[in-house]
Amino acid sequence: MTKLFHNNLLAQFSYAGQKKKKIFSILNSCSIIFASVRSVQAHRNCTDLEILKPMKFFMANAKFREEKKNQNNNNSSN
Repeated sequence: MTKLFHNNLLAQFSYAGQKKKKIFSILNSCSIIFASVRSVQAHRNCTDLEILKPMKFFMANAKFREEKKNQNNNNSSN
């Protein structure tokens, strides 16, 4: 997901739209991620939950990753 989405974009979404965020689950991108994961032989029979758990965690931490990246950039500039 790092290759597909910027942290600032993901910070605006949650899978189901909690905390007044936009709903990620209705996007075509979400369907593509599920299909892509299942296209890998080792993950062909994954349940939705097995895909959702790391995806939700990754999305929930997007804001913090961006803040940490900005903080590191500010520290290296000084």
